[in-house]
Amino acid sequence: MPGRHQVKNSGGKRKFYGVVVVLIAIIGAALGYVFLTNPTTQEVIIPLSFSNQLGSDDAPITILEFGEYQCPSCGAFFRNTKAELVAKYVDTGIVKMYFRDYAYYGPDSTSASIAARCAGEQGKYWEFHDFAFSMQGPINSGWASPENLKGFAQAIELDTEAFNNCLDSDRYSDEVANSYADGFRRGVRGTPTFIIIGPDGREAKLVGAQPFQAFERIIESILSR
Repeated sequence: MPGRHQVKNSGGKRKFYGVVVVLIAIIGAALGYVFLTNPTTQEVIIPLSFSNQLGSDDAPITILEFGEYQCPSCGAFFRNTKAELVAKYVDTGIVKMYFRDYAYYGPDSTSASIAARCAGEQGKYWEFHDFAFSMQGPINSGWASPENLKGFAQAIELDTEAFNNCLDSDRYSDEVANSYADGFRRGVRGTPTFIIIGPDGREAKLVGAQPFQAFERIIESILSR
């Protein structure tokens, strides 16, 4: 039939290898993470106008969190896991984290990502990030509308005129789109996805609102090698 590729030779061997690959994928998905053994050649992208880095420049391990402000699982990670991860590994100089926007639920998701970057211009990226997640409501219910985001800025005492002008201008729309493209290129297909990079460049991936112990297991394995 047109469009179908048929393999005439070595069918049994191909099927065997196919079964092995599928089994490995199933096991990795069940555990919630997959180790990538080859060193990464992909750079950590930091916006030029401000740093969304959390942690020390000298931290040997980098975590890229590809997240979305309206994503319920991202909210669960923020509420249930992040504080312990930061206390044990970020505040102690072992890990540095970056939040990489992977906005896909709709215009309010993009607005929230832009708003956090606007807050970053005033040195309050993470404060806005945390406040937004603490205010998270149902997807596309309007909780992250531009009007509400401006209210968040006022609540954390930003210069609201500068913030509002930044948000209304869509100044960071290209950066938000590029962040999504970067995540897709790295294999991100849902949120939250965490890419954990060791000092040797090898990566591990965690998908979903994993408990602290899942991060601890990977970080300690990196530190021990």
